Amino acid sequence: MDNGENKKLVEPDILQYTNYRVFLRDYYEYKKKTSTAFSLRFFAEKAGLSSHAHLKLAIDGKRNITKNTVTKLIHGLGLENQRAAYFESLVFFNQAQTDADKQIYYAQLIKASPRSKLHKMDQAQLREEGQKVLFPERTFATVDHIIPTTFPERNRPLKDGISEEMFSHIENNTKNNGIKFFGPATAEQGVIHIVGPEEGVTQPGMTVACGDSHTATHGAFGAVAFGIGTTQVRNVLATQTLAFKKLKVRKIEVNGTLKEGVYPKDVALHIIRKLGVNGGI
Repeated sequence: MDNGENKKLVEPDILQYTNYRVFLRDYYEYKKKTSTAFSLRFFAEKAGLSSHAHLKLAIDGKRNITKNTVTKLIHGLGLENQRAAYFESLVFFNQAQTDADKQIYYAQLIKASPRSKLHKMDQAQLREEGQKVLFPERTFATVDHIIPTTFPERNRPLKDGISEEMFSHIENNTKNNGIKFFGPATAEQGVIHIVGPEEGVTQPGMTVACGDSHTATHGAFGAVAFGIGTTQVRNVLATQTLAFKKLKVRKIEVNGTLKEGVYPKDVALHIIRKLGVNGGI
């Protein structure tokens, strides 16, 4: 009988974390179990830090760490390339105090993340924070861009390893949380912002949120629809709520007559060009 004592220990991988403090805590626990000589003081000295007490406060969430400390921790942890960039971005994302800073560091985090991480980060965050999906019966999922459109390429396992990993994660996450999954084995699978209206999930008067920018087009069905980011997806799954500031109102008048070859879409694109990327903020 295996009582758990003989279970093989696996060193924590920073790419599987969405909170650097949780990663440092798990790394510390792992090292203590695999090396009797390891201590927080030993690790701090190895990383070139002046005080292990400050590191303990950071792990406990009572103190933020500076860029210089991040650089030393990367050296002490032996992180390189993608993992080093991900760790640094994650630290500053976790420590960001304003929405503007969070957006900046989140963009950096995305660049440093593996593709599969971005698609499963909301579930990883829920697990790390000990939360569950609040209303699984109101939640639906599908796979779209990672699925080939022809056979036998669609057969499992998918030839692309990252796509297969992402597919497996969403299968397991939906099953474990009791979420309706529109999988390729059914006729219901398709592009996420098309499946909602096709399957009657999107209805007039609903508030709809999805981690896909095209979700906003569901406004055409009389729904209030939001394309949201990964952190907001986690919040919706855990609380069924969205937190945001009161929306501003902008009035735009378009006068005159369109010349030949100019269409409403051209007018809309011109307005977007004039407003710039911050036009909706």
